Amino acid sequence: MTAFRDAVEEAVLAEGLGIMRWQPQPVPAQTLFQDLRGYGRGCPWSYDQAAPGRRYGPDDHPVARDVCERRLVLGQTFSSLGTPNDTATLARYAEALHKVLVDERDALTELAWQEAGKASGSSCTSHS
Repeated sequence: MTAFRDAVEEAVLAEGLGIMRWQPQPVPAQTLFQDLRGYGRGCPWSYDQAAPGRRYGPDDHPVARDVCERRLVLGQTFSSLGTPNDTATLARYAEALHKVLVDERDALTELAWQEAGKASGSSCTSHS
């Protein structure tokens, strides 16, 4: 799954358009929640009404983890608070995605196999 995502990312970048993973892990897996640092003096975990011993297990959120692993963000800005893309930019993305996912799907599949080989440490770069 991640090999395909990485191959799509690489192919769209090659088309000259921005694309990236925005959130690499679910919020509860982030250091702030793992270390219970919070803000100030450890709020909200240091608050007298906080549940003692509360932990945030990254594996307790499989759907969020799955979304983080599959999702790519496209646009002129990677901030969800940024300006929206104009119609011309969206048309460029549509053309690029059609080219990558439909017209060049065999090349994309080969690239995904290469990415999978890199991830597994295999020297195999072709799937027949």
